[in-house]
Amino acid sequence: MANHAPHVEQTTMINHIATRLPATILSAAVLLLSTFSCNKDEPDGGSSPTPVLTDMQVVQGASTEYLSYPAQSSYEEALRGDNLTLSTTVNVATGTSNAVARWYLIEDIGPDKEIFMEDVGAREGEADYTSSITLTEAQFTELFPSGKFKERHFYCKFAFRSSERDISSTVFTSDTMTISTGLPAELMVLRIDTVNGEEPTCDYVSPPPGNNGAGIRNCTKVPGRLKVSLAGKVLYDSGEYVADQSGMTLKIRGNTSAYSAQKPYKIKLQKKKDLLFRGDDETCKDKEWVLIKGYANLNTLIGLEAVRHLGFSWVPAMQYVNVVVNDDYRGLYCLVESYKRNQKCRVDIEERGFLIEKDAYWWNEDLYFDTSGFPSNMKFTFKYPDPEDIQTEQVLYIQAYVNKAEEEIRNGGDYGKYIDLESFARWILFHDIFATLDCAGSNLYLAKKDMTSNSKLEMLSPWDFDSIYWNGTFTQCWSNQHMYWAFYYPALLSNPNKAFLEKYKAEWNRVRETIGDHMDRTIGEFVEKYGDAINQSRYLNAMRWGGGFSDCNDNLADMNGWLRDRVGFLDSNIPSMK
Repeated sequence: MANHAPHVEQTTMINHIATRLPATILSAAVLLLSTFSCNKDEPDGGSSPTPVLTDMQVVQGASTEYLSYPAQSSYEEALRGDNLTLSTTVNVATGTSNAVARWYLIEDIGPDKEIFMEDVGAREGEADYTSSITLTEAQFTELFPSGKFKERHFYCKFAFRSSERDISSTVFTSDTMTISTGLPAELMVLRIDTVNGEEPTCDYVSPPPGNNGAGIRNCTKVPGRLKVSLAGKVLYDSGEYVADQSGMTLKIRGNTSAYSAQKPYKIKLQKKKDLLFRGDDETCKDKEWVLIKGYANLNTLIGLEAVRHLGFSWVPAMQYVNVVVNDDYRGLYCLVESYKRNQKCRVDIEERGFLIEKDAYWWNEDLYFDTSGFPSNMKFTFKYPDPEDIQTEQVLYIQAYVNKAEEEIRNGGDYGKYIDLESFARWILFHDIFATLDCAGSNLYLAKKDMTSNSKLEMLSPWDFDSIYWNGTFTQCWSNQHMYWAFYYPALLSNPNKAFLEKYKAEWNRVRETIGDHMDRTIGEFVEKYGDAINQSRYLNAMRWGGGFSDCNDNLADMNGWLRDRVGFLDSNIPSMK
């Protein structure tokens, strides 16, 4: 989606003002931004914390609205018309260490195109920062092959950086909007600097006929350095990139979520670290972490907390963070543990075990296997072992095992010998509590601990929470996984062998009286502690990428209202299931 510098109304939710001004008063555009305080460590004696961020004033200086050239033209004609020189200036009233300017062309479809980047220097105290560029003939030909650019927009983003502050300042030249603020001190900031400012890329691919989804392929991994800070204090520094020694790599991840301008990412450290800083680095450390877009609602937090209350063997831990890549504010994200084998802190399986996914995007993977019991357009792919490491005997073993489990389910046999009834029941119960809409792409992860009869197929924690309690619309229905044959659940719930149905009912009876109070307490405590910081970050995210945003207290109220209704619905329907 193109970044069109959306109009943002004044709000009392956070102490911040944004203004859009018409072209007639470009030179007078002034924004006065309020204070966000970051607390340094308290000195001995418990005196009041010292604010790190101070009031900042940003003045939009000389600028041009690049919308005026009316007709088809040659490069020489456009150059003579003075339409190909882009220039803008901002004034920062308080000291900043350095600034980088990036010029973009707004695309009608897809991400905006970066056309120029320059370091505009480092200054102390009040200072003007100016960036200018004159399009070359090669750029003109590439950007405007038809010679027309009447409807085109350019904009420049200034990113200011300081050792004392996390500051992102953006100037949208063609729309005359400036945003400059300190990121809220209550949330961690992940600052990623890639080697030579390189950005990760990917190719966008469509599924073969009869299959689901759109995906990405040929994702590049770019090396770089990661710094994690909280309230101005650096908690972790990966160091510069040296393969297998220090630094990290960054790549785009996801499927359809990667099609938007704001990308989800995967971080791979060269040395293991617990980026959530839970106090036991030796146990919780890992190399792989994911950044999921977290600006829209609290669904990821709510989903994972509900999964934790249901009692899964492992639940991914997460925190909300702000992310800056190459001095460019990228938005509010959820930093989450990824699904992988790690016997200390993630999926506990043996070296000869399996972590597999019933995958709608199997067609985009190098290795997969199919089964015959429940034909569908999804197949099984491997999270562990890695496809390049797996042996043929392992593929044949897990394929035969899953086929046998499916045969027992289909025929009403002793399927409990092959699947862990408790985890399977908890998985579908979670989705029924929240009436999840997603059916084909809801991240069906399964594990088998080893290649012996001592272990069974276990359903792992749900993962994708985008479509839980769909804004309160579908209150009187089951989840789609309950109703549709994308996986085993319709067969299990209606099976002549009632072992699974009885386990499902027992799991509901175990949590029905506690789920509402538990979720209200835990999510309520989170909102009280972090709600204002998340609201502020959502505002900044909307300024960066467009779109609206909701308030955390509204998210909490929506969740509580939903759970009150769902307990009644499930109490009315689960006991009568046969």
